[in-house]
Amino acid sequence: MMAWRLAQRLFQLSGVRIMSTMHSKGVPEVRLTAKHIRYGSFALFIVFVCSLGLWSDSILFPLHKLAPIAASLELPANSTLGFGALLAVSPATSPRRHGLIQAANVTDMQITFPELPIWTDEDEQNFRAPTGVGESSLTKGMVFAWLSHLHVLRWFLESGLETALIMEDDMDWDIHLRTLQVPRVAASIRSLFNQTKDPSLYYYGDLNRWDMIYLGHFDRWSWLGTDIGVGVLVPSNLTDHPHRFIPDDTMPPRYDMHPEMASVLTALDVPPNTRILHPSKFPFGSWAYAVTRESAARILSDDVASAAAPKWASMDSLDNALSRACGGGALRCYTVNPEIFHHLEGPKNSLIDYNYDRTEKSKAVINQRLRTGETDHIRCGFASGHFEYGNDTKFLKYLRTEVGRKGRCLKPGREAPK
Repeated sequence: MMAWRLAQRLFQLSGVRIMSTMHSKGVPEVRLTAKHIRYGSFALFIVFVCSLGLWSDSILFPLHKLAPIAASLELPANSTLGFGALLAVSPATSPRRHGLIQAANVTDMQITFPELPIWTDEDEQNFRAPTGVGESSLTKGMVFAWLSHLHVLRWFLESGLETALIMEDDMDWDIHLRTLQVPRVAASIRSLFNQTKDPSLYYYGDLNRWDMIYLGHFDRWSWLGTDIGVGVLVPSNLTDHPHRFIPDDTMPPRYDMHPEMASVLTALDVPPNTRILHPSKFPFGSWAYAVTRESAARILSDDVASAAAPKWASMDSLDNALSRACGGGALRCYTVNPEIFHHLEGPKNSLIDYNYDRTEKSKAVINQRLRTGETDHIRCGFASGHFEYGNDTKFLKYLRTEVGRKGRCLKPGREAPK
């Protein structure tokens, strides 16, 4: 067994993925070069030698003896970010899908698009019927978005995979997501749960210790519209609970963050260039969240988010259903703050037809977004369109190397973070 694990590690270092990962069209992703063949030959030699009992596990595989926070800290995550799959909640006709695929290809990520049904008025009524929830609480678009998430969660359970990251198709992320941000987040999760097992097999720690991990969200430590941050929070609000600091010099400076998030980090006395991993407070926003098989089944149950699950009479949503489950103990939820996935702004970038004006009113927030030209809490992302390559595969190869792998922010007037 140890020999097979080492063979996996050698193939991974060479860029070949042993784990079965599939494109949206169902084609396994395997790319072989001369370097891969050399690594593969050496890996097979190791398997042969180990089968003769010439090497011990302690010599072959010392990585599991390192402190979890240090293990694989700077090695890029695999193309599914260490999950069994990256699953996009995306209708086939979504205008957002193109941008998501372009960003994924530049950062060398593999996203699967489970086919969604074309939801009908009958589906909407069947969803409303068990609880009698009306239009005042849920618009038609909110119902369809809710149903779409549940459908993708069922797809995940039927797939046989152990973990998945569910993401909406209006996500933006930083060019360092795969190479630096995710490895450090995963290491912090392993550290929080005192994992001593090999991170290549347990990338996000013991799956029995968490149900959801929010990587894309709007968890500002308070209900929307209430005061938060300096004057409300103090450092002990964080330090009295299990948490981890995540050093990250690829995140934007605090003066370029959403003012509420900047105030929360200041009030909690979080060092500059540092994210935090903590038990979820008010995890509003189901933008990008990790699940296990057990937690996905629980979300689909009548206790959390099925059609028959309890709902608010006014302004409910899947976001609220999940937040209630996290706060009530039905789900063990953790949040990475600031988030590493953030939704693109604007009505056209949402699955939901909101029945209220969502235009940003805060001049501070508007100015922050205009000044940076970036999505909230992303230092060098894809919203600006600078990394669009159309059908130019040669340009894609260049972007994947220089932007996705080397982390060069090739935008006018921008330099790569040191």
